[in-house]
Amino acid sequence: MRCVVPTRRTCRLRRALSAWVAAIGVLVGTCSSCPSAWAASTWTMSAQVGFAGYYTPDGWVPITVRIDNPGPAVSAEFDIAAYASLGSGRETNTVFRWLRRLQPGSQTLELSLPAPLLAQSPVLQCLVQGRLATTVTLSGNEINNVSLAAVLSSSPQDAQFLTGVSSPPGWGAETVPVLPVAVGSSAIPTDANLMGGLAIVAASPAELARLSTDQAHALQTWVDLGGVLVVTGSGRAGGAWQSWLPMIPGAQRLVAANGLSSLGGQGGSAPPSQITIAASGVRSGAQIWAGDASAPLLAAWPQGRGWVVQSAFAPRDLLTWSGNAAFWTAVMRRAHAGIVSASPPWFASTGPMTLSTASETLAPLRVPSLQVWLWVTTAYVAVAGPVTFWLLRRLRREPWAWLWLPVLAVGVTAAIYMAGAGSRPSGLLTEGVGVLELIRDGEAEAYGVRSFMSPWTISATLSLPRTMLAIPMAEQTGAPEIATVSDDGAKTQIDFADVERWGVRYAYSAGTLSGQGWIDTWLTAAQGTLYGAVRNRTPYTLHHVTVCWDGQAYTVGDLGPGMTAALPTSPSFTYHGNDLWSQYGSLNRDLARGVGRSLAAWSTSLGAPVGADQAMILATVAGARMAMLPDVSVRAPTASNATVVLVRELISVGNTAQTGGVVHDPHTKPE
Repeated sequence: MRCVVPTRRTCRLRRALSAWVAAIGVLVGTCSSCPSAWAASTWTMSAQVGFAGYYTPDGWVPITVRIDNPGPAVSAEFDIAAYASLGSGRETNTVFRWLRRLQPGSQTLELSLPAPLLAQSPVLQCLVQGRLATTVTLSGNEINNVSLAAVLSSSPQDAQFLTGVSSPPGWGAETVPVLPVAVGSSAIPTDANLMGGLAIVAASPAELARLSTDQAHALQTWVDLGGVLVVTGSGRAGGAWQSWLPMIPGAQRLVAANGLSSLGGQGGSAPPSQITIAASGVRSGAQIWAGDASAPLLAAWPQGRGWVVQSAFAPRDLLTWSGNAAFWTAVMRRAHAGIVSASPPWFASTGPMTLSTASETLAPLRVPSLQVWLWVTTAYVAVAGPVTFWLLRRLRREPWAWLWLPVLAVGVTAAIYMAGAGSRPSGLLTEGVGVLELIRDGEAEAYGVRSFMSPWTISATLSLPRTMLAIPMAEQTGAPEIATVSDDGAKTQIDFADVERWGVRYAYSAGTLSGQGWIDTWLTAAQGTLYGAVRNRTPYTLHHVTVCWDGQAYTVGDLGPGMTAALPTSPSFTYHGNDLWSQYGSLNRDLARGVGRSLAAWSTSLGAPVGADQAMILATVAGARMAMLPDVSVRAPTASNATVVLVRELISVGNTAQTGGVVHDPHTKPE
């Protein structure tokens, strides 16, 4: 065999190539083993939880993230992994994921997280090109038995006028003290649901003008849902706020301040003798709460289910008055009186999470009655005992009992198993329960729970058609498998992996929706009776449409889209307070059976209209696809799918003596 001896040149080339390979290997090994070291030297990130670091325990909490991208535009992934018990026998083990496009330089992002998950100080991770770029630990101050008030200002001194004030937080709680915090305009979320923990928002017209279009829309939607906006001063906010402020700006002038005591209950010293205002009057339809038409001090008007209250003076002018706290307490109390909020306490033990129930999901199993099992047991005992003994003795084959009894036991077991398999569902069982609160001009607050289970181990994807607040849940039987909630800025997706057979999983989601339509009303009140008609301007078929007013309920039946029906000549039933819901539930079959039972139980906490100046329209939608109930995508047939959504709208009923008897909902647009 011929032996080839390498030349010097060949040896040098081989040694050089080996050195290059070794250098590349060391470089790759170093980079792959220390991605965080690469990232930490180039990326920085900070986060503020809630409003000035404060948040309430029962809602979704805004997280303002500031991140510095030192390079070109890049796609980034923000992850938060958290496990928590949510109460009501539910728990979550979730990775929340946001996919965002980062531009070069510093920028601010808006994220959110359920309040119960913040107790563990979770870590927010930023991943770029699959590598960890930077992290930050989320921490804030959870407040209990305190109402949180956000004052839009960069100066903490501007929030002092609310020091010592108390307010009714609603939902059955007693009056509690207010904690005012100053927040910059950049901290106002673009999602109204992230402001659900606020008792009021206070801002000057100049601060309102600084809000972006999305922030202004979110703040206005929050008021429509039942929030209270206090506008301090009567300057011009312009833009989206032009028609929202009840005061007409004017030149500064000194006026008598004794009108401040008109709200009553201030105590302490008398108001200042004079105060500087900058208002020439109030707009048509506004209510003067303090002062008079020639010198208005405080004016307000309702917007949706909430209030906009505006002062003609700067609140700092009252800081030296000993009755300042009592004055603003009276303002808060009057503004919150009668509000039927559309934003529930999302994660309270008695909140909407109680809509998640597995009882109705198991309905298709058709378990045999006890009487059937009694007959089967009696027949088995008879055959295995006296019948076997009599038959084998007659045949003189008693030893065969050693073979006959095991065969009989196996046969009966197989028959019972086959009977159970025949009654078992043939695929996925799913149900959805939700609430749709119609506000104005097609906007609505929507929330609900989608649940599912399967006779097989499955992985499922639940899709929401737009970005909404969502959290996956499981029954509290130990840490469940990890689920993922992904938000790409256009839609929200929930992924459940390897859910064990018969394991029940839930998706709890909420958000504000547009394009939901509204319900038109033409009402006449005369001698304690309501007359008129309603028109369905929603895209859904409404079942058991009922108008509730002043202790009387008028049921007009089912209405398809565009249909109009007259109220009956006499009430369908009368009610006192919250017994409205039990009576309506007994009337509406959607709430009286099946999946709707949990919705009927929850509805009793929704409140009822008080007095003759407000009416409430109730209806249900059954079987329709609605945005707050995600669609379930799974590689398995669906055996059962049931949905029920409660629809509610509040309307104002004015003084019929002043309106000629006919009252039309001011938030609708009649043809």
